[in-house]
Amino acid sequence: GEVMAISSFPVAKEEVALVVDKSVAAEDVRQALIEGAGPLLESVEVFDVYEGEQVGDNHMSLAFNLRLRGADRPLPDSEALETRDAAVARAEEPCGAQLRS
Repeated sequence: GEVMAISSFPVAKEEVALVVDKSVAAEDVRQALIEGAGPLLESVEVFDVYEGEQVGDNHMSLAFNLRLRGADRPLPDSEALETRDAAVARAEEPCGAQLRS
């Protein structure tokens, strides 16, 4: 099989915090972000889970680090943002995720 060459282009890092119902599994949200972000996504990790007054009862805020990288060129900021937005949009429906303002 083909071996994917590791891109030598710089990583674009995006952070996103999503508010979800406490019944939603963080891994489900993560998978939705992966699907939404598409091929530019190198990795996505949960780095913070917050529960408290700011997000309301029965909700939690999940903060994710997204690492994005262009395979054949540096990634412009606009494209990194578009990718982040697409990832978030994909998580909204199945997970009921809302972008934390």
